[in-house]
Amino acid sequence: MQTCARWLLASAAVCALTASAARGVASHPLGSLPLAFERNEGQLDQRVRYVARGSGYEVFFTCDAARIVKRDGAGASVVDIRADGGRAVAPEAGERLPQRTNYIRGEQASETLADIENFARITYRSVYSGVDLVYYGTTGELEYDFIVAPHADPKQIRLAFEGTTGIRLSGDGRLIVDTPSGVLEFRRPVAYQDIDGRRHHVVVHYALDAEQVRFAIGEYDATHSLIIDPILSLSTNLWGNTSGVALDAAGNIYAVGSTWMSGLPASSGYQTQLAGTQDAYVVKLNPAGTSVIYATHLGARRVTTAGLGIAVDGAGSAFVTGTTARGYPVTPGAYLASGTTFVTKLNPAGNGLAYSTFVTSPVASLVVDAAGSAYMTGTATALTTTPAAFQPTKIGASAPYVAKLAPTGASMAYATYLGGSANDDGKRITVDAAGNAYVVGVARSLDFPVQNALSFALAGASDAFVAKLNPTGSALVYSTYLGGAGDERGLGIAVDSGGQAYVTGWTTSTNFPVTPNAFQKAIGYPDPAISNAFITKLDATGNGLRYSSYLGGKWCFAPGVYQCFGLFHPDEGIDVGTAVAVDAGGYAYVGGYVTSTLFPLVDSIQSTVTPADADVWHVPLVAKVAPDGDRLVYATVLGVKGFDTTLGALALDGAGGVVAAGNAISVYFPLTPGAILGEGNGFLFKLTQGNVATTVSSTINPANVGQAVTLVATTLNPAPAATIAFKAGETILGTAPVSGGRATLSITLQPGVHRITATHSADSLSSPPYFQLVRGQ
Repeated sequence: MQTCARWLLASAAVCALTASAARGVASHPLGSLPLAFERNEGQLDQRVRYVARGSGYEVFFTCDAARIVKRDGAGASVVDIRADGGRAVAPEAGERLPQRTNYIRGEQASETLADIENFARITYRSVYSGVDLVYYGTTGELEYDFIVAPHADPKQIRLAFEGTTGIRLSGDGRLIVDTPSGVLEFRRPVAYQDIDGRRHHVVVHYALDAEQVRFAIGEYDATHSLIIDPILSLSTNLWGNTSGVALDAAGNIYAVGSTWMSGLPASSGYQTQLAGTQDAYVVKLNPAGTSVIYATHLGARRVTTAGLGIAVDGAGSAFVTGTTARGYPVTPGAYLASGTTFVTKLNPAGNGLAYSTFVTSPVASLVVDAAGSAYMTGTATALTTTPAAFQPTKIGASAPYVAKLAPTGASMAYATYLGGSANDDGKRITVDAAGNAYVVGVARSLDFPVQNALSFALAGASDAFVAKLNPTGSALVYSTYLGGAGDERGLGIAVDSGGQAYVTGWTTSTNFPVTPNAFQKAIGYPDPAISNAFITKLDATGNGLRYSSYLGGKWCFAPGVYQCFGLFHPDEGIDVGTAVAVDAGGYAYVGGYVTSTLFPLVDSIQSTVTPADADVWHVPLVAKVAPDGDRLVYATVLGVKGFDTTLGALALDGAGGVVAAGNAISVYFPLTPGAILGEGNGFLFKLTQGNVATTVSSTINPANVGQAVTLVATTLNPAPAATIAFKAGETILGTAPVSGGRATLSITLQPGVHRITATHSADSLSSPPYFQLVRGQ
């Protein structure tokens, strides 16, 4: 029986071009601008069909080569890349971009070229027998895919380079092409297949044969596509420790932490030098993490100050919280002039204080609304509550609290306790557009206040709690326990535009509430010593689950055998979710750390690297959960395990990218070339959306004549209210709305081989082709 299949050998090419082989990443990336392919309409040599321009380089596409012109201050180098032994063929344009190019060369109209079209990708069809070569770009970087049709031989593919001074492979699998003007760096090829809702990696790496480059490929299923996701676009050390991260609308990265070092580049900041034995610091980086926009110390003479949390408003003002002592700067009219916990608002330039005040209780988490009010939670032994507060007094020795600081920093709009008679803890807070505050934490009290609850009773020694307060802090909209017979910690919370709360933390319960569609329905190992992370989505009422799932492994246990040993702190956990964020498309991003050597990674950048005698050491984790909670888009770790490695904060860029912040004190953390390099323990890393945001498959392949086929498009694009257009060749088969990251179209096709693509309405980008076979006459 003849089968119709295709696979995609995908490799991110020319990830960046520099004049320094030691750095390997462009020092002036193009940010979020897509790379455009401009059609030649007489502005270039007639042999050139399209041109793409990046930062410091141009690529000219002819019928048989891609010519890269790499420029530096001293001149230029030219490198030709050819498909050796392939067929010369004119490239075809893909999706049109809205931008146009105009050339004005003289005073005569005949010397002007206007309205030249630009495209998102170009394709060399059948450059080898059954093999297409596609060039495209993301964030100013040139990339390519080889698309191999059914029964075609990938061993045909060989790349020849002309004009180089050397070709070599790095230790981590990148292809390095040396030129007189610097290096061209090709990212390590990464390939995987989505089969029946699960992701399967395919082994692929570069291989050198003299001056040619080929791909060494492992076993694969030829009936399914291979795609790339995610991409590590930034990894950097900061100055001292890092405890919080936030992004503004432009994608600029703000971080807060603590430093005892004098190397902070704070010459334009509010405080330019280290003031105490330890200061808080705030730094604003560009979206690529390659330059500092501003940095500032925040501290007092001979005082230890720690920066613990950060938020950013729509104007780019950073709100920072932490701990300090006498002498910390306070502005006139502040809510409190003395204390140990501060809240400071910097102006957008980072060189002045909009306000700075003390508050009465430690702040575990801080968030800001559109009006500039700052919302806080934590655990208080003493709190100055406001009139009409939901809970004006605490019952136990300490209790969670929720407070709202007015935009001027001069008064509290409200402050209330939220706890029972045992020692409950407030851990994280967020706020919706209406001003409702959502709080997550740890409940140990049998009498924790509940309202419209999913669970009205404490199920174990401790549960997570989730509570929603009205905009005045005078009443609960809902409050619920969340847990099973073991222990839980609620550590992170986010809310979407529909008022649905997403919660993460850890659990040891074998009966933690999970939903039938969960991607992991059982704890990694049923033992009271084993904790897994969880991710739970509540409905808007707070008394129902949209989805709930475990996320974790079995440490290093096997049935009846304890293969590892170690002690954990009471709140530490083994596999832990510490932070969560949600994008406009309903994808949830979970940050935390992994201790298990057998953690269920999905499309991970690396495996869990465990040094000897490191049974209780952690490695940072970021996982992306599909909108229905039925699958992981990815779950990746980064770095080497360390006994003190943590990841405590996440922020989203609105385009499928996520920035994570934490600390790796005892181990080296992997850094991307060209990133800002501090001397401390804090790190930031950013994962960006993969090269193929939309893929297409079908429920039946091959199908029989007259048999209906359901085409399924899966997309990572977070845009809401989107649609997918399905095509067979250039013929539109129909459109379907995106729901839960998927769109489906049922259709009956004529006998033959059909080249199916799916185009997303938000980005107008088409998926790699999927070949659907229909048997019959």
